[in-house]
Amino acid sequence: QNAERLETLLGQADAAIDALLRAVKAGWSDRQHAEADKDLESLRGRPVLLTFWASWCGPCRQELPEFQRLVGELKAENLALVTVNMDRTPAQGMQFLERYGIDIPVYLMSRNDLTTLGVQSLPTSVLIDRAGRPAQIYEGYSPDVPDEIRRLVAAMEGGPGSSGK
Repeated sequence: QNAERLETLLGQADAAIDALLRAVKAGWSDRQHAEADKDLESLRGRPVLLTFWASWCGPCRQELPEFQRLVGELKAENLALVTVNMDRTPAQGMQFLERYGIDIPVYLMSRNDLTTLGVQSLPTSVLIDRAGRPAQIYEGYSPDVPDEIRRLVAAMEGGPGSSGK
């Protein structure tokens, strides 16, 4: 089932980035929407770890700090972390982040975009390659995921760790 969903996402290579470009950052004013689009547009050409989470999700609480550290470790590879909060209100997610000292970009998505992306459980993460194609889907929490992401990002074409083929 995971392979079928990945194949569907690969068939819609731009779906993930386009959905992100329609996303709205929690709590931003209309003036700041242009900045959100500019920030999201800067993701093109970069590996992106897109993760869906909620403050009530125990595995998400373990995973988010690990992903924050991972992005810091992979600065040279230009890995971007984009998170989509699934709480009922943006305030719930923001309170959780503040309580645990997590400083990550948080977005909200429409239910239609979430359905398009096939998000069915939390946490769900999608590693998107430099060409905007989903490279791997992770459903649920595993302590092995950060190591696998390190390996996959290092091997992505066009990055410092690739052969540049």
